[in-house]
Amino acid sequence: MGPTFFGAGTKTLPLPISDEPFVLGPLFIPPIQVLGAAVSVVFLSAFGWFFLMSRKGIAMRAVADNQQVAMPMGINDPQRYSARPWPWDR
Repeated sequence: MGPTFFGAGTKTLPLPISDEPFVLGPLFIPPIQVLGAAVSVVFLSAFGWFFLMSRKGIAMRAVADNQQVAMPMGINDPQRYSARPWPWDR
């Protein structure tokens, strides 16, 4: 169905970054790889903050570790936190 609308030939995707690699001694690092690494670090930091610092992330970790112990610690509805990452389980 795709080739009918878009054609079967390859097309280039213009990127807003240059193609000139960064030169660090004998290494040539393409900017797209630097961008990919930076995006990965941002997402890793965001998920790490969520699971380590936010109330919902801590509750999710507590329920995942031991649901019976999480209830007396103040997590009243453990099913809510165990089903949060999987919306199709509800």
